[in-house]
Amino acid sequence: MCLNLWLCTLLLLVGCSNLNRATGIYTLPTCSFTFLGYYIPDSFGTIYYIAAAINSLMIITLLAKYAPRSLLSLTLQSISIKFILLNAFGWVMYMLYQPAIYYNMLATILYLYTITELMPTDANRVTRATTLDSRKSSFLLYSTKSLSKL
Repeated sequence: MCLNLWLCTLLLLVGCSNLNRATGIYTLPTCSFTFLGYYIPDSFGTIYYIAAAINSLMIITLLAKYAPRSLLSLTLQSISIKFILLNAFGWVMYMLYQPAIYYNMLATILYLYTITELMPTDANRVTRATTLDSRKSSFLLYSTKSLSKL
């Protein structure tokens, strides 16, 4: 859990350095919940996993409503969906009285993936924040919906 706090701090620093509406909408609620979730006792595991999933769902709706439609915002929405699935997995593991090591390991991997997606390393990554036209974005949304049905 402590490693995830450090990764969340790094995510906040990377998100603040990349001045973009989509990264701001993503990083502030994610880091706020991670820092506050550290103080939820282990006996309230169900509350933690449900609140984390609701937080990710809130991020998806905020990105859809307020962020410009770009490849970066679509990527952040897909990462939030992965966090919802991860929290469902963590809740099942909690209900089966299994250790949280698998949840923490997967959350660490997902945090590292999010940090690498937010870091502008070359010219290709910088263009991820550019707005897509409506044909491409609707195609991307349709293709991700059709892939999720498989």
